[in-house]
Amino acid sequence: RRVAMERARLEAVRVSEHSEYSKMVEDLTGAPIRSAATLAELLRRPKMSYARLEEMGLGKGGAAEGTVQHIAAPGDSAANDAGAGEVDGASAVVDAVEEADLGELNAFEKESLEIQVKYDGYLKRMEDEIRRQRGATNRAIHADVDYFGIPNLRTEAREKLDKVRPATIGQASRIGGVNPADIAVLLVHVERVKRERAKASSGEEIGSGVEKTVTVQG
Repeated sequence: RRVAMERARLEAVRVSEHSEYSKMVEDLTGAPIRSAATLAELLRRPKMSYARLEEMGLGKGGAAEGTVQHIAAPGDSAANDAGAGEVDGASAVVDAVEEADLGELNAFEKESLEIQVKYDGYLKRMEDEIRRQRGATNRAIHADVDYFGIPNLRTEAREKLDKVRPATIGQASRIGGVNPADIAVLLVHVERVKRERAKASSGEEIGSGVEKTVTVQG
């Protein structure tokens, strides 16, 4: 729960481009803050880490703690007015973190939090791929498949699949030396062949119907 609460804080609290932290971020990452950025957005930058945020005073319990959403330089009314409509929501999140008072994150939790934030998009794509492959576990593989003719399939995977000749995607996924990327390539190939054969079969049926019609008319 501490990781989830801290992630919510990172997504809610924003740092103004006019704040003292902007220069620190630019010096570290090589890119300035163009507009108010969330702590999560800063953490996703190259060379940035949760430990660096803590060193800057932006970690849990640091200067970003409290009810202020935009961390700006004193008297910077323009920065403080930016996104004013979001202040109440962000403040509520930070207040909830403070009220929960779950204590400091340990090293493992900090590492987990950083991975979640930095690789969120990649992890979601992988989860989607895993779900898609699970749904295709019982998908049949055509018996005459030519594994050596499938583009983008690794040589080791081609050899293993050709030797075992799995009947389904699920069986193929359990073969040693065949990784998820190979299964994704195989699944795309199986689906493409299935569509092509269905289209060809449909064309043959239409052609057969035309022939019968001509015969009857004759």
